[in-house]
Amino acid sequence: MVRALRIAAVHDIKNETAVAVIEDLRRAIEAGLTECPSLQLQVVGDAVYFNNEFVRLRSGAAFEAAIQLRRLFRRLGINELTIGAALEVAEVEAFLLRFQQAMLSNTPKNFATEKFAKIIIRPLEQSRAFSIDRKLELARTYAQLIVVLEEALTAVAGSRLVALSRIRRAVQQLATAAEGQEGLLSGLTRFWNPEGALPMHSAAVTALVLLMGQRLGAARSDLMGLLMSALFHDLGRALVPPGTEPEPLASALAIAAFHQPKEAMERCSVALEAPLPATGGPDGLLPGLSSQLVAIACAYDRLVHPGPQRRGLKPDQAVRLLTDHAGGRFDRRVAKLFQRVVGLYPVGSVVRLSGGQKAVVVALPADPALLARPTVKVYQANGAPADYLLELSAPDETARIVETLDAQDEVIPVTQFLLA
Repeated sequence: MVRALRIAAVHDIKNETAVAVIEDLRRAIEAGLTECPSLQLQVVGDAVYFNNEFVRLRSGAAFEAAIQLRRLFRRLGINELTIGAALEVAEVEAFLLRFQQAMLSNTPKNFATEKFAKIIIRPLEQSRAFSIDRKLELARTYAQLIVVLEEALTAVAGSRLVALSRIRRAVQQLATAAEGQEGLLSGLTRFWNPEGALPMHSAAVTALVLLMGQRLGAARSDLMGLLMSALFHDLGRALVPPGTEPEPLASALAIAAFHQPKEAMERCSVALEAPLPATGGPDGLLPGLSSQLVAIACAYDRLVHPGPQRRGLKPDQAVRLLTDHAGGRFDRRVAKLFQRVVGLYPVGSVVRLSGGQKAVVVALPADPALLARPTVKVYQANGAPADYLLELSAPDETARIVETLDAQDEVIPVTQFLLA
């Protein structure tokens, strides 16, 4: 389809090249409709979907086609193209001719109002057959970051250079997808990680640092530098056997060896692998704000996911431990910021309420003074299954959290609750 649109944009429809492309498109549509009732191409932001399935593209012809599709759709003011039945050559030609006329006109977005017998085109707000679940998209973006990190750390362990452009793109996509869904992003860091896998740890730290950086109002360029520091703060662990602690400053040396953006990331690595109190360490080495943000996020995730053969703390226990020791390892203001970002009962915590109900924390209150009263989803009441929300911060709500429970013991799929 993209090839046909590109040809139609610059060539006569009856051109020999165009005729061959049109026939190829007709056959492809016919073959596709034998497997699916309809064929849908959707573009939302920078993401491309085929029949509501997110298409992950890395390089090659398909990647270039996706870029072209995004450009064409934006120019035409559409987000979706649906083919509901096999097309004759004349029908394909008629569609491409109208497309060509729109592309050459001064009002290309008028194409969104065109009507065809077997092809539907429409902007996203008019689409009834397709809608993006923003929660699911954030989860996909977070999972993709873990995959990208795993590949990068494997490259580092094999003494190969890391493709930083792909990593930056994954981080940018996470920052975009997380807008307005900060609580869910915090909850996604609860993905089960009993082995303390480094890619999952680095992704969790990056997500938590993103939330703190946004809360501080950091400029996008500064935020990206901070997030790259968070991604590679534990790079030294990729160079040693599992379960082995890297030598002090190993991450800083690895960053330098693999030509990563060194300045900010080395400072973070130094502060993490040679732990410094907030007031400074030997030789006057003082951790900067970037190092403090990365370090407290790292400490939190390590407390919750300590690795094999060790049981982690519950999220609220980890938060209390970090804030209770503020002023030593961490600056009090950094600890307070972290607490406001993740809450007293972090999203994903399993809790028991004063009425005996069991619930999962799904959102934090907007008012920091009400952090002890998050929004919860009750899954058990009076010993029976339940499914309803309680906003504990509501003025007329009397229920309160009396204790936290272990999600593993309760056999509760926390992430499923958050994405429901």
